[in-house]
Amino acid sequence: MSNLPVLYQGPPSTPGTSIVPAQVILKPGSSTQPAFDPTYKPTVAAKGSRILGQFAQYVDRKLERFRAQGGVVERTARMLVIVPAHNEEDTIASVIEHILKQTRRPDRIVIAADNCTDDTIKIATRYIREARNNGIDLVVMETIDNTDRKVGALTQAWQRHAHEFDFMAGVDGDTLLMPSCLQDLEEELVRNPSAGGIMARYTFDQDLGRTMMSKALIRLQRHEFASWNAEHGYRNRKTYVLGGQATLFSVRSLADIQVKYRRNSPWVPTTQVEDQELTWKMKQEGMSPLVSNTARALAGPMTTTKSLYHQRQKWDQGQVRLLLEHGFNDHTRYPWSMQFRMLLDLVTRVSFALLLVCALMVDKFEWNPLWLIPPVMSVVLNIKIAMKMPNRKASDVLMSALFLPCEMYMMFRMSSMAIAWAKVLGGSNRDGWSAQYAAERGHAAGAWKFVAGLAVALFAAYGAVVGWTHVPSETQDSVLITGWNVLKIITMLCCVDMLFKIIRPSKGFRP
Repeated sequence: MSNLPVLYQGPPSTPGTSIVPAQVILKPGSSTQPAFDPTYKPTVAAKGSRILGQFAQYVDRKLERFRAQGGVVERTARMLVIVPAHNEEDTIASVIEHILKQTRRPDRIVIAADNCTDDTIKIATRYIREARNNGIDLVVMETIDNTDRKVGALTQAWQRHAHEFDFMAGVDGDTLLMPSCLQDLEEELVRNPSAGGIMARYTFDQDLGRTMMSKALIRLQRHEFASWNAEHGYRNRKTYVLGGQATLFSVRSLADIQVKYRRNSPWVPTTQVEDQELTWKMKQEGMSPLVSNTARALAGPMTTTKSLYHQRQKWDQGQVRLLLEHGFNDHTRYPWSMQFRMLLDLVTRVSFALLLVCALMVDKFEWNPLWLIPPVMSVVLNIKIAMKMPNRKASDVLMSALFLPCEMYMMFRMSSMAIAWAKVLGGSNRDGWSAQYAAERGHAAGAWKFVAGLAVALFAAYGAVVGWTHVPSETQDSVLITGWNVLKIITMLCCVDMLFKIIRPSKGFRP
């Protein structure tokens, strides 16, 4: 076959008409970016036609919903759901069952089984008959010669199936959609065609924890993502990443990205955060990706510290590389501000610990009750977030009130960010996907690295203690006075930021 990308023809001429590309497919597994002169470039007229067509679809959907007598709401536009799955035998059945129970039935579900060595394919195949009985085409597709992991699975599924559909939902192999998720996403995307894609708000199922540690980790992740979703509410639901857990896209919008940037598919395998890279490209093209106001999903949590660390390293290093590649502009301003806030929080905590130890060692510490203000404000903010958390329990609020669990988790996140920056700037280029897969299976190595790092830290701390105690008293006073004054200024800035988050209204958006 010709090694050319799929070239999309003009926008659909009538509402509900599928977008039909020329049926040219790249060699499966290929990550080479072809060099060609694209013949299709979206014009102002084409974009206007697309918006008018989508508005007409919206009117049709409203009429259909008005005529519907309840239950499943049928649609004229066609929807595809792609589920990239790598060894998901524990969750794939529940994922498919939740999709089949959607109030807005998709027209086709593609399980893109990628290099599976377990029973993922066997389990998924059992649902083909049930899906057909519900008027849904379920396809279990094995990737061929794929070395690009999730991106390769998405690419092969996109090339084989997307040309028949108007909307495409990407759902992870461990994400459970709430019953009205697809319906809510579609209706919001039709109302906001300039979004290009809309992501469901997701949290985690607390009942998946089997041990005390796993339950605590899930609860902390629930709190973290409730806070993250709350930020979207304050930003009018605008997001810098359409997460792969559960997002609905306009196929036309994805096709525009593929063609303009000369890709095999909308996603590229050259980054570990393909969903974030795609979102930034969409923003560059004038789209405004959003978080749904109503659609919800349950994502798969990390249940061990090892798997959580490797997941965050994949995310953090991927984002750092994207930031360095794209620089500072209107589309990256918010992610850069998040990095700066995290850095400020890290500097504050490390500086306080160092100054406290140094002052106590030379008996020059004076207690000031003002130092209680930051932790008290932090507890108030955490409780506010917990009270808005979906399906919250008393234990969620209690955890927020105790301060220490959230503080330790915050230190973990800041440390992961700092390590990611150090590794990227140091030239490290480890495959984050393989590290995460290994950690989730319990096979990841790394205990010796922790022991070695701890030994180095203790040796450095011992040298610092010896050196500090031999510094002249006048120098000690000067260092401590300067250090405490600088820390007070930084702490005041952090307190102002927390106060703003505590008092600002949520505009009716619930995380």
